Amino acid sequence: MLVYFNIGLDDLPRITRAFPKDFTVLKLHRYSGEYLGNWENGYSFSAIVELYSHDMVADIAEKLGQECIAIYYPNFFQGEIIYSRLFTGERITFDPKYFHMPFINENVGRILTLYHGTCEGNGKNLIENGWKPINSGYGGNMGNQNYLYLSSEPEDALWFAEEKGCNTVIEIMNIPIDYLRPDPEDEAGFTMKELLDRIDTNKFPAKFILTKPLDNSHFKPYNI
Repeated sequence: MLVYFNIGLDDLPRITRAFPKDFTVLKLHRYSGEYLGNWENGYSFSAIVELYSHDMVADIAEKLGQECIAIYYPNFFQGEIIYSRLFTGERITFDPKYFHMPFINENVGRILTLYHGTCEGNGKNLIENGWKPINSGYGGNMGNQNYLYLSSEPEDALWFAEEKGCNTVIEIMNIPIDYLRPDPEDEAGFTMKELLDRIDTNKFPAKFILTKPLDNSHFKPYNI
């Protein structure tokens, strides 16, 4: 079986020693990411394992002293926690669909139009200059300036602007789906598939973060 997962430990030799004998690593890369409000370094793996079981993952976690291990979707930079002591104190049921990644393969070419609520000056700056991550920690309301917070509904984006005492909404067009991931605060626990299903069925707004730069051709005023 082909598996993908993250281990938030910056010690590759120790990680590989914890793998079972039938575990063949195909690719790995070092990552930095946010976990429970803290920035961590670790490794993401794709590997072949002859017999997957929850006990296998639990054994790896115990050997490494990990609170949880998550399956990850490489194209979306987010995943599903499959083993956790911290969140539930018990095992989490394994769902094989997360390993096969049919959703990613089917939707990798999809683009979205989303909305960002802000103040007028910030909105004009986005229209003129586009957006790129700013490595400067957290902004207002604990927002991480490495992300641009977006909603599928302009009314929802306006609500966020009004919370800041502003009323500007910017439309962001033709966003590649692999530039996005679920809002880590408002959509914690939801997958990209669930958010897109919400959009496609015209249910509640779906909230995302933009993680990669977009030039100004993607931005236009919605209500300026």
